[in-house]
Amino acid sequence: MIRHPETKFETHEYVAVNLIGLVKAVDFARSTVVGGSSDHRLDTDFEGFAIDPAKAQDALMFRLAENTSAVLVHERVKDHLKKSGFGMLRFRRPEKWVG
Repeated sequence: MIRHPETKFETHEYVAVNLIGLVKAVDFARSTVVGGSSDHRLDTDFEGFAIDPAKAQDALMFRLAENTSAVLVHERVKDHLKKSGFGMLRFRRPEKWVG
C-alpha cells in the first residue's frame, strides 16, 4: 500500500521501492561511454556497458553510481519479479543499455 501523509491518499494498486545509495560497478574498459561528466559519476551516458562483478560485491539490486537512472537487478531478482506477476516491468541487458 502507498499512503501520502499530507493528503491521506491511499492506494493498494501499487508497490513502491526506494533504492538508497549507489554502487560504482562499471567496467569502463568493456563499456562504451558517449557522454557525461569526466568523473563518470551520476550522469555517464552509455551505448552499452559492462559490470565488474567484484565492484558489484554480490548485490542483487542496486542503482548504478555512474548513471543513476539505471537500476540493475540480478537475473534471480528478475525471474522472481516476473514469476510474482510484475509483468509491466521491462528489462534490458547492460550491453544493450542506451542512456
